[in-house]
Amino acid sequence: MRRATACCLGLLLGLSPAGPARGQDSLAVLFIGNSHTYVNDLPALVEGLAAAAGRPLATGRSLIGGYTLDQHATNPTTRALWLQEQAAAQLPLPPLVEQPFRPRRHLLGARPNPFNPGCTLALDLAADGSHLEIRDAGGRLVSRRELDHLRPGPHQLFLDGAAWPSGRFWALLVRDDQAREAIPLTLLR
Repeated sequence: MRRATACCLGLLLGLSPAGPARGQDSLAVLFIGNSHTYVNDLPALVEGLAAAAGRPLATGRSLIGGYTLDQHATNPTTRALWLQEQAAAQLPLPPLVEQPFRPRRHLLGARPNPFNPGCTLALDLAADGSHLEIRDAGGRLVSRRELDHLRPGPHQLFLDGAAWPSGRFWALLVRDDQAREAIPLTLLR
């Protein structure tokens, strides 16, 4: 059995020989991540790939929306899972280390989310020439807001969804006619 620890960023943090509890041909992976890992169900995807290759796989997970590895390092649940994996591996695992370069995010989130009928979108504009698009789950444009009048820096925008149907939407920050970032929005009535 081998043990591995992975985060939502796809970094392999540790790999060690099997502990006595599982067979030598199995693999254990601890996923430490955020909503990206949870929503895309990365653990199930990896389990499916392992099953297709005929390799038994056991997964553990600590998936908390919006969390970075720095935040996971101080979270009691994540630390307990990490220490449990370390003991089972019978080898020291590497420490939880955040990636050295974290890309700057410009869409910072929406509160509340889910919302009814509106929410406040936090964004940090880097340059002029941006606009915000709201698209439904099918990709159809629901709303567009020009942001040229805003200077670079942090801003709060209120999104009024009173005329929108209930459902899942995406807020996209667009610059130079290319979507740069997207965050999910949910309108519940």
